Amino acid sequence: MIKVWIKAGAIAIIMLVSAATGRAAAQGQSPSMAPVAETARRFHDLLAAGDSAAVVRLLAPDLVVVESGAVETRAEYLAHHLGADIAFAKAVPAQRQVLSVTMDGDVAWIASSSTASGRMGERQIESRG
Repeated sequence: MIKVWIKAGAIAIIMLVSAATGRAAAQGQSPSMAPVAETARRFHDLLAAGDSAAVVRLLAPDLVVVESGAVETRAEYLAHHLGADIAFAKAVPAQRQVLSVTMDGDVAWIASSSTASGRMGERQIESRG
């Protein structure tokens, strides 16, 4: 099962996966860590491609979205933010680097950095996250 949690601006991803407990840096991650990083990459690629149907299939039914201190259900995220997240990802290309993947039981989270540069409507975006 995969959970994706969205946080304002840069999208932070937290996933639940079945894998061994452990910690690994992304550069030297074990094979069990690779699916976590790949799922995060896939999520961002789907947003940038505008493939909302595939994003919906990727999100867990019990998804929890944390954004600017507020909490949303999966249904609320799909109704209120998915469209805007896709529009932004399509308009403003981003480069992401996974810094680490951490696992604790069946919970995994990713620490990453990003830079985004482009135009969103009339606004020039230069973002580092």
